[in-house]
Amino acid sequence: MRRGWILLTTFTLGCASTSPSKGGGAKADADARKLADMAKVLSGSLMDAELQAMARGPEYELLKLSPDGTTLSVVVQDGEGPGLAFFSVPDLKPQGRLAFAEGLSPNDYVWVSNERVLIGLSETVFGGSAHFDTGQLYAVNKDGTNGSVVYGYSAGQIQTGSSIRKAKAGKGWASIAHGRPDDPREAVIWERPYYTDPRRRDVEMTRLFKLNVMRGTKDLLLVPQGTVQVTFDQAGEPLIAYIPEGDHVVWQVKAPDGRWSPMPAGAEPLHEHVRLVGTASRERFYVIDQVEGKADGLIRVDVATGGKTVVTARAHQAPGIVHFGPKGNLAGVTWLYPYPKLEVLPEAGEYGEHLQRLAQSLPGQTVIPRSTSEDGRYVVVETGADRTPGAWFLYDTVDGKASKVVDVQPSLGAGGKVYSAREAFALKANDDPSLVLTGYLTFPNGGTDARSAPTVVMPHGGPASHDTWFFDYEAQALASFGYLVMQVNFRGSSGFGRAFETRAYGEWGGKVQDDIAQAVEWGIAEGLVDPKRVCIYGGSFGAYSAMMSPIRRPDMFKCASGLAGVYDLEALADDSDIGATDLGRSYLDSAIGHDEAMLKAQSPLHRVAELKVPIQLAHGELDERAPFSGAEAFHDAAKAAGVDVTMMVMKGEGHGFSTTAARIFHWSALREFLDKHLGGGVAAAAPR
Repeated sequence: MRRGWILLTTFTLGCASTSPSKGGGAKADADARKLADMAKVLSGSLMDAELQAMARGPEYELLKLSPDGTTLSVVVQDGEGPGLAFFSVPDLKPQGRLAFAEGLSPNDYVWVSNERVLIGLSETVFGGSAHFDTGQLYAVNKDGTNGSVVYGYSAGQIQTGSSIRKAKAGKGWASIAHGRPDDPREAVIWERPYYTDPRRRDVEMTRLFKLNVMRGTKDLLLVPQGTVQVTFDQAGEPLIAYIPEGDHVVWQVKAPDGRWSPMPAGAEPLHEHVRLVGTASRERFYVIDQVEGKADGLIRVDVATGGKTVVTARAHQAPGIVHFGPKGNLAGVTWLYPYPKLEVLPEAGEYGEHLQRLAQSLPGQTVIPRSTSEDGRYVVVETGADRTPGAWFLYDTVDGKASKVVDVQPSLGAGGKVYSAREAFALKANDDPSLVLTGYLTFPNGGTDARSAPTVVMPHGGPASHDTWFFDYEAQALASFGYLVMQVNFRGSSGFGRAFETRAYGEWGGKVQDDIAQAVEWGIAEGLVDPKRVCIYGGSFGAYSAMMSPIRRPDMFKCASGLAGVYDLEALADDSDIGATDLGRSYLDSAIGHDEAMLKAQSPLHRVAELKVPIQLAHGELDERAPFSGAEAFHDAAKAAGVDVTMMVMKGEGHGFSTTAARIFHWSALREFLDKHLGGGVAAAAPR
């Protein structure tokens, strides 16, 4: 880890813009030439500017309002480098921009007062190029003054324009838990030490603190031992604690005198993997938990009696995004499958009416409220769709008008390129008709349909992750190469309830892969997929699937490509950072177990000789989730078995490729690989 770095907080008033910087100077020009040259070497032709923009990703993210609603902040990633920009409300005039030194970028932030923000930092480490969260927290006023690292290994070293007392360096990771609106000097953070005592459980080493964002000092917040989740009230005080004990959960509630005590027996049993959402009060709190006969639902728990009321639930999916109003009142739920749909709840009141009007005013877009001023007047709204990364709006509840602030990525589509439609499909699993598998097709070259197209099957990571209808950068990149992209939420995916997730336990290399194959068979039967031109590609768990699926179905796939994959389940607990925590080890115990024969049977490394198709591997040398040594061992075993295998190693990258250069390099190699083994994609239609 790099020590003693300098945080450069240059702040220029009036220089920020609601559109990305054009150019970026000599360095940006040099970077652009470097990227183009990399693509040319691999694919034989320059990647167009649109693909380079896709590889850069979103430019405007995490828009938030100050508590009083007078300032709008936004994380900016453009030609000038990562920054945090500020705009006045409601006129949206630029007020300034906080810039970070090379190698640093914000990963999260919170307004702790109307003047000051607390920022979580990521940085490049070990001489690499990918950004990692090193647990550093930086606090600064919105005018750029009094900036200081207030938590982390360099706390107390660097301050800008400040006379405040230096904080002490800490040896741990911090994450922002909550602001404290009633005290503009404080925020609440979770702290996990760098090094844990092996004689103690990891959860006992994770603690909650009040952090003084001016001085960098901290005070312990007393919560029950073993707490892993907390629900706060509007003022940032922890009220409800979630403590897993074996195969059940203990809930405790904080009394007005500060003492913690068990909740009434009626609150249990809430299940072990319940998720707390929103804010709590002395009367109630909300969880997402299992509902009999349905997937997980949104449940209100009465603090006094422990009674539980199902607010809303659906048969085959869990609530996607739960929305709360400015005073912490429940407002609505966005359901994600098959297409996003907003459900406004009766508790929302007038705020719900505003959400309804917003949704009606932006047809074809999904409306997601992200930040609200304390008085409820202004709401920051993110929109999303399948053919665009979306945009950010500022909604004024007084005049009922939504003003567009900025597109998520203005440079995307600037040259007139049209992106592809994404269409949902649903299947009943072959082995259990009660199990519904949802998936998405992204059509080739900006199209809205396909007929017998060359296809890339792209299983997601996780396996407890999911694909949705929203714009998918990687799927759109593959579609722009002329391929139909198929994604399926196989059993084990998140978003469909806990019972759906656990159906993957013991079946990573079995029924999970059967679900993927079933989706391909459906696509062939529908005339969408050319059965003679199907490849499979994925990242992380998707890379594992990309190797296991051709082993199980050698007749189905013509090639396979994996990015940052795990290929040996036996080594996962010992080698991956998943096994470094109690929670991670507990998950692996349940998900894959310890049966040596089963682990070998479901590990591509031990069945590599059964691979009969060309394979491509890509991996970062700094990967801790799926260590590089595992990919190297798999590559060597495949080579020894006579498999047609190639491997791309990216120095300085971690779990997946996070830098623009690495993504372009990888996409170019992937395109070349697919074109070689599928005969090329569907040609783009001639412009009308």
